[in-house]
This record gives sequence, C-alpha cells and structure tokens, in this order.
Amino acid sequence: MNLRYSAKPVVVAPQGMALGGGCEITMHGTRRGRQPSRYRARRSWSRLDTGRWWCEELVLRAVEDATPDEDLFPRIRKVSETIAMARVSTSAVEARELGFLRETDPITMNRDRLIEDAKQTALAMVREGYTQPHQRTDIPVLGVPALSAISLRFI
Repeated sequence: MNLRYSAKPVVVAPQGMALGGGCEITMHGTRRGRQPSRYRARRSWSRLDTGRWWCEELVLRAVEDATPDEDLFPRIRKVSETIAMARVSTSAVEARELGFLRETDPITMNRDRLIEDAKQTALAMVREGYTQPHQRTDIPVLGVPALSAISLRFI
C-alpha cells in the first residue's frame, strides 16, 4: 500500500510475467508500463486471503466509475469470475479488459524502451502536478447476500 499512496509517482514496469505477488506490486503503482504481449495473472480463489490487496484493487477498479444508483453486483461478479477462473491476460489489450491495466497505463511496444518510457511517464506526472492519493473511505460494499451468491457460483 506504500506504493499506492506514495508521495511521489511510482511507475511499475514489469519485464516478463507478473504473477502472484508481482501482480500485486504492479497493480498498486501509480501507473503501469506494459509490453503488448506479456502475461499478468491474479491469484486464485484458494489464495484469496494472501492476495487480498490485489483482489481489493480489482474490485475498487470495477466500481470506481459506477453511478450512485447503479447495481454493482454485475461488476463484482465479473471480478469474482476473473479471480475464480484463474484468468490471465495474454496481451496488454486483454489486461485492460480484465481490469489489470487502466486506460491511462501506457503500452511500450519496444522492450528495450520499457524502463525509459516508465521514467518519462513518472517525470511527466511530476510536471503535470502529481498529488499524493488519499486513502478512500467511500468504498461501496454489497454485504453478505452478494458474497453468498458469488460463493455459490464457484462451489
């Protein structure tokens, strides 16, 4: 979480596969540099407790642009399916579809430029007036009925 709430922008640029804890670290950076055809995996349901920060981040991303009166269950169900089905992305485009990357995360086509592009992204964020993010307190929750419905789906 120190990456997430850092006073300075943290641009994470994995070179190769980002699995388990590597995925967790990658997702909590301010931005993620990404090559177009690298894998990023999340933890399975059986590892939910150890991967809770990663799972929490996927849920937060899924509901961050929801309207106040919107039913959040379909969004949460999609995240739950991604985790339970042990889905991995096979490209940067698919990583965006699964919620591993955001639209603002740059994609580097040349592997040799990955670190330089990440550095330039961080410097640009500083020039644009990066401000330290604050911990969210407005996180919507669905409660026990939704948890039961999701759990039943994957038993």
